[in-house]
Amino acid sequence: MRSLGVGFDRSMLVSVANCLCLLEHFYLLHCLTSKFGLVIDVEVVTALVKVYSDLRGDVHECYKLFLKTSGSQDVVSWTRIITTFAEREPEEALVLFSKFSQECLDDPDRYIFSSVIKTCAGLATK
Repeated sequence: MRSLGVGFDRSMLVSVANCLCLLEHFYLLHCLTSKFGLVIDVEVVTALVKVYSDLRGDVHECYKLFLKTSGSQDVVSWTRIITTFAEREPEEALVLFSKFSQECLDDPDRYIFSSVIKTCAGLATK
């Protein structure tokens, strides 16, 4: 793509991220986002967290990515990180929801509540 003079932007990286199916490809995309300074863009990072989580990546690495957007996280990015933890570390997902309640200026929506309910259901079956 670059050889054709086509640059990388946020929309292109988000679209490509949603098409990845191998963890190795994710690492390449993550390197590109870092190289071009897009790893602090909340939309790009939220897409990367989703893909990394879907590919069964380490949830703590997802959280490190999430933290790179500190101060610009929105309800969508918070929902994504809570959902990521809900599936593998439900106790931590509830801690993150508490942080969301304290730090995010956005109001919670039905998606974040759905993630929290899923988390509680997972804890109830333990």
